[in-house]
Amino acid sequence: MPNDFSTYDDFQRYIDQKRKESKPAEKEVKSVPKKEKRIGIAYPAFLSYFKEYIPKLEVVKDNVKDFDLIIFSGGEDVSPDLYHEENRSTYGININRDALESKIFQSAWSYGIKVFGVCRGH
Repeated sequence: MPNDFSTYDDFQRYIDQKRKESKPAEKEVKSVPKKEKRIGIAYPAFLSYFKEYIPKLEVVKDNVKDFDLIIFSGGEDVSPDLYHEENRSTYGININRDALESKIFQSAWSYGIKVFGVCRGH
């Protein structure tokens, strides 16, 4: 560093120049678009209520692996046949729903997809 500065301004210009020289070149930062999370509902019961809070909610069909989260909404009792028990106090069973949701759940589980379950039963 030369020490023959006639004024403080000369010294300040020297310091500013050295700072500019020592700064690394700025890298161009490219933004990576975030993948929008897809949320599905396994069975359309209460779909309209969930859509109030999750407007882009979709009903899951054969595209389980395309979702990041699948909601299993509440509703009728689950048939005790699914867990190998006899029916002691279950009512309002929907075996078609049970079969559909079981298939979707097993597929979601195998793909490692998150699930959110709401009570089905009394």
